[in-house]
Amino acid sequence: MPLPSMINTLDNKFSSLTKQLEDLVCSATTGSFLDLNQNSSQIIPKLRIKSEQLHMIVAQLNELNGTNQSMRGQPLDLSFVVTAKQNMEARKELWELMDVSTTQIQEWRLVLFNKFVVSEAQNMVNEWLQRANSIAKVIPSSDEVLRETLYIFERFSQQLSLLANLSSPTMKHKHWANIFKDTDLLVSRGQNLTVGDLMSRDLWEHQNIISKICSKAKAEADMEQAFQRLQQSWEGTVFRLTKLIFCQKKNPQCGVTQQIKPSADFESTQNDSQQNSCGSGTFTIMDLETLMAQAEDNVMTLSSMLFSPLVCDFKREVEMWVQLLQELDELLDFCERYQRKWMFLSRILHDLSMNTKNTELREKFSPVDEMFRELIQAISSDPHVLNFVRLRKTKEKNCDFHGQHLRIILIKGLTAMEEICSQLLYLLDSPRREYSGLRLATIVQMM
Repeated sequence: MPLPSMINTLDNKFSSLTKQLEDLVCSATTGSFLDLNQNSSQIIPKLRIKSEQLHMIVAQLNELNGTNQSMRGQPLDLSFVVTAKQNMEARKELWELMDVSTTQIQEWRLVLFNKFVVSEAQNMVNEWLQRANSIAKVIPSSDEVLRETLYIFERFSQQLSLLANLSSPTMKHKHWANIFKDTDLLVSRGQNLTVGDLMSRDLWEHQNIISKICSKAKAEADMEQAFQRLQQSWEGTVFRLTKLIFCQKKNPQCGVTQQIKPSADFESTQNDSQQNSCGSGTFTIMDLETLMAQAEDNVMTLSSMLFSPLVCDFKREVEMWVQLLQELDELLDFCERYQRKWMFLSRILHDLSMNTKNTELREKFSPVDEMFRELIQAISSDPHVLNFVRLRKTKEKNCDFHGQHLRIILIKGLTAMEEICSQLLYLLDSPRREYSGLRLATIVQMM
């Protein structure tokens, strides 16, 4: 065949295929394929057939393009093919997306609400929305099928946001009862409530009421968690002990002086070993004032909670902890005063033992000293601070350092030490002046 005839035949075939492609795309993007009332199960197979036909035509056009390039030395203009493929694929994908999503939503509606995982559903809806938005770049926004699909996704996504609130573990039976009461939704199925039961009751129309109840449930849970964190903090709080050491320092100018020195970490420092130290054989409690301040602050926090309606479910427990921390604060205060006086008198009486044979004050101090050492021993065996207000679980016979009994012990010891301080004042003012190192102002301050 002469070359001109071959070229003419090629051009005619190209025109014919181009017309077939245009008609095919037009048939797939008009008529019933734009009708929302059509059954997707019937539309989708038709679109898949048309898509296959389109690919066959495109293959023939590509073959013609190669022939044309061989004969004329230049390619055919096939830019319209890309647009045709996009329109066909977008229409087919839109109907497939609507079919898949509708089927999935119907399946979700049958799921028991307490078995429904909202986050998984929301992730899938987000994927659908991304695909729909991608399709919207090809299909006009006025397209009814596209608009309906986007509306379904957005509306269901909004319903999921409410379902997420309703599925929160903070929602209790009373909150559900309030929802059914305030929205006039009568539900008698209890645990058999399905996702469809909730969605069919036009949940979105009552979103403000539901959101308010869900927010209150979360606020109640947040406050309860704050209370539990406070409890856990105290449950784990322990006393810190430091070694008490009597130190003698030799000073050529001042003679021999004594002082009580607490070490930082239960061990004598290198300087201590160079000072001819003599251990007292016990420890003292660190940071008592810090613990008291913490207890007072927490009492104020819990007292404020009691004025809130959010604590109604655990109000009694909060009241018990207010009482417990108030008692703890009082006992810590007694303990701090007891320890301070005990340390002062230990130093004074240690000094007296170096300067006089008078044993009367030491004999009076002995029960107080012994009781303090027993208290320290009990703390070292179980240093939890709350043992002061609770009977600790122990097999030891001596576990009396708690509650009212501890309060009596501390008050009795404080009274005894005040009497000893009074006698020290007498010694200071007595004609014999058995110990000239005692300072009146210091003793008066300790009293």
